[in-house]
Amino acid sequence: NLNQGDNQWALRQAYVNVKNLPGLSGANLWLGKRYYKRQDVHITDFYYWDTSGYGVGIEDVAAGPGKFSYALFGNNSSNDAQILRQDLRYEGLDIGFGSLAFGLNLNQGRSSGAATAEDGWAINVQHTLGNVLGGFNKIALQYGEGSASNLVYAYPDYGANSSKDSWRITEQFMFQ
Repeated sequence: NLNQGDNQWALRQAYVNVKNLPGLSGANLWLGKRYYKRQDVHITDFYYWDTSGYGVGIEDVAAGPGKFSYALFGNNSSNDAQILRQDLRYEGLDIGFGSLAFGLNLNQGRSSGAATAEDGWAINVQHTLGNVLGGFNKIALQYGEGSASNLVYAYPDYGANSSKDSWRITEQFMFQ
């Protein structure tokens, strides 16, 4: 961010993306800061599955009936503790009445002196049914523990230990 008086400037995304790599079934490699595969309830701007940030990854590798993606992100707290975040997804699994997406988020905390950062993990399962009254229906089930227990993957809970956990169910129905 560049602050000048009442003005605030920021680059929300700045990344390099190499698309359709031969030998990797059309996968993409990327590096930088980006909004990564965000899932939201659009009308309220509630991002329930959002691992965005600075990182590197490979996405949309054809694997059986769906596509696999892997990304590695880094977070620093204000007191120099770090959390490395891994995002693994398998998406686009057609089940006849919509498609499924599965996600595993793994956080690895790196403490620095008195600054602490805890490990954590979360799972995500999402069902999407398209072509419903000109729109779609999406339902997601999420569970997280430790630093992923807040289910806000881009901003992990540095102080949450493995005994802290949470569940969330999100559904949206968009139609025209």
